[in-house]
Amino acid sequence: MKQKIFLVDDEEMNVELMKDALSSKYSSFEFTGYATGEECLKAMDQNPKIIFLDYWLNSQNQGAMNGLQVLKNIKKGNPDTEVVIVSSQDKIEVAVNVMKNGAFDYIIKGEGAFHRAQQVVYNIIKYAEMKKTANMYKRLTLIFAFAFLAVLFIIVILQMQGLILDFPSFSI
Repeated sequence: MKQKIFLVDDEEMNVELMKDALSSKYSSFEFTGYATGEECLKAMDQNPKIIFLDYWLNSQNQGAMNGLQVLKNIKKGNPDTEVVIVSSQDKIEVAVNVMKNGAFDYIIKGEGAFHRAQQVVYNIIKYAEMKKTANMYKRLTLIFAFAFLAVLFIIVILQMQGLILDFPSFSI
């Protein structure tokens, strides 16, 4: 089953352009577009790996949730889904705010946005691989620590019973 990438933007043209840019490089993903954050949130049971989310989603419907509100809801229910905010806003305060709220990255719409989006997908894939490797090393470290303690415990017991005589003594 293909992993999913959601593209959320109230301008359909932006969704199609992003889909074309990403699918040309990442054909192993399935892409789904949504016009509102509410539609995206309803589909979260599909467990997307990545979501490209427009910051200003309420340009056509003033009552719609904005990207920051959608981001917070996504992270509350699906903390492992990586969210990339895409916006025409180039204000550093906006970028910092969404990053503090769990966005993986922030892309400013414009000339290099689609190339940047391809790079961000690559970064997310590599980040997931590194997290998996780090978790494996944590588990191995615990296994080796417990094995060492078990051997040490056995040596102490055998020494206390007098079965090991030529071994440095341990104080318990």
